[in-house]
Amino acid sequence: MVCFLFGRKIQVWIGSDPLAQYTVGNGSPQESVIGLILFITVINGVFSKVPADIGRSLFADDGALWKRSSNTEHAIRKAQGAVDEVLSQGFSVKKTKTLFFTRKRIEEGRKLRMYGSDLERVGKLKLGQIASRGQRTSAKTQ
Repeated sequence: MVCFLFGRKIQVWIGSDPLAQYTVGNGSPQESVIGLILFITVINGVFSKVPADIGRSLFADDGALWKRSSNTEHAIRKAQGAVDEVLSQGFSVKKTKTLFFTRKRIEEGRKLRMYGSDLERVGKLKLGQIASRGQRTSAKTQ
């Protein structure tokens, strides 16, 4: 099992010419029954350590966390704590985005962090649906 999960390599071929091999850093092996079972097991437990007062949504391998509060600093602290709880799951900093839904002004430099790096703040997100700062409760399917 360990050999199946760690130290895997991939290689691209163009015609009969092989290119360099690369070690796969994370992710479960695809196109196998055991790979699918491992993926489902990991993804279903991804928010298991997140506190109950944090909202969560999971669609395939896209997840969202949120905290409702009239106190934005409290909400940001709680959201950061939730992000910290899921760090062991191997999320990509480049793919992870943050969006603050509020009418209050949040300074531009205020960001959530993952693995010691600032997460990109965006004005809208795509998670099966589109949500933007200007929308309070409605979302459009894309």
